[in-house]
Amino acid sequence: NTFGMRLAAATDDDVKPLLATTATTSFGGLFSLRVGIRLISWLTAIEGGCQLSVWLLDLLTPGLFFRWGPVSYERPLQMASGIQGALSIAVGVTGYLKAMRPKAEVLVKLRRAHFLIALIVLAWFILVL
Repeated sequence: NTFGMRLAAATDDDVKPLLATTATTSFGGLFSLRVGIRLISWLTAIEGGCQLSVWLLDLLTPGLFFRWGPVSYERPLQMASGIQGALSIAVGVTGYLKAMRPKAEVLVKLRRAHFLIALIVLAWFILVL
């Protein structure tokens, strides 16, 4: 209810033409929304793979490989990093696959998942300071 008016809910039929033609802000609007979702999803999965590989290397390497934060809570930060890496891979792969036939509710869920990843990164930096 906006300014006393009722707005009709968007359906998939309303959103499909928008998804096929809407330009993203990636590279000055060069890509369609579908390509933009695929690109961001691919980059998210690669970032998660890098993070998970560092976590695994640190877990399997004897001695100190990477300092995760203050010694008093380094282990929880290490586990959080592994979980975030796995989450990033899952979000990236899911986003890439769902971009083939995007729906409005899928886009909202992907946006929320990226927001959660950003919150984890922000919390990480606050804890490490």
